[in-house]
Amino acid sequence: MSERLEQGYSNIPLESEIVDEIHKELQRFFGPLLYWFKVPALRGKRGAVPVGTPDVFLCIAGRFVAIEVKRPGRKLTPEQQAKLSQIAASGAITAVVHSAEEARELLSTRVHLNGAQPSGLANYPIDGERKHKNLE
Repeated sequence: MSERLEQGYSNIPLESEIVDEIHKELQRFFGPLLYWFKVPALRGKRGAVPVGTPDVFLCIAGRFVAIEVKRPGRKLTPEQQAKLSQIAASGAITAVVHSAEEARELLSTRVHLNGAQPSGLANYPIDGERKHKNLE
């Protein structure tokens, strides 16, 4: 029996499916301004990623972003909340999202692109010209 049916969520996508949709949507929207790293699902095992580590780390136009993905109706664990707070305190953008659309809408308003166009980026310099500028 699938994980969805066992948990009574037959029509709700799995978290991994939501993560994949978010990746596709953000790649489509931000194009070459996006660097994406999905954290391996080895949390809590010896030598693995610490418990509470967000699902995805991004860099968008020079801004560091940490995203925790949750299925609709699910809440953060205390460890996840603490880790997101720690990351936010360092100046990063943090978010908890439940869908690709929510991720795009949230990040498109919180990441300052300084005139770069997030879609149709043919004219955006990706040769490192802006690599070390503070984009705040």
